[in-house]
Amino acid sequence: MCFVNGVKRMWTKIRLPSIFMLLCALQLAKGAIREEVKSKAGATVDLPCVINQNECGDFHSIKWYKENRRVYVYSPIANFAKAEGELVERGTLIFDGNNSTTRLQIKDLNTRDEGEYKCEITFLDITKDCPVVQLVKLTTLAEPKNLTVST
Repeated sequence: MCFVNGVKRMWTKIRLPSIFMLLCALQLAKGAIREEVKSKAGATVDLPCVINQNECGDFHSIKWYKENRRVYVYSPIANFAKAEGELVERGTLIFDGNNSTTRLQIKDLNTRDEGEYKCEITFLDITKDCPVVQLVKLTTLAEPKNLTVST
């Protein structure tokens, strides 16, 4: 059951249940850590993902998604790291094992890289209340290709 503003809602009309489910989904998404990163086209950008190993313990893997497509997977247990899809040649995960933040680094940023990225952490101990999904909105800034000034 979902509560919106602390009140239990029941709907009988056909369209209202869909709207109510959307509100519930948005309420659940509020618990995710959200960041916004802006960078210029052609630059190298780092997208942060906080891993609190002191409180949350070790993790099995970190997966990065752009929209719904996986673009990077890393597992220290399997000794595996791989960029996928559009980041095959330009994506790297920066994590030294001692810091609390890992970063997906994208080189030679282009306007097609702009969008919503999701960092998904799979902790070994799932009994702790640790954030497992973090969202990063990437905005790519670029100069216009054509500029016309009229008087």
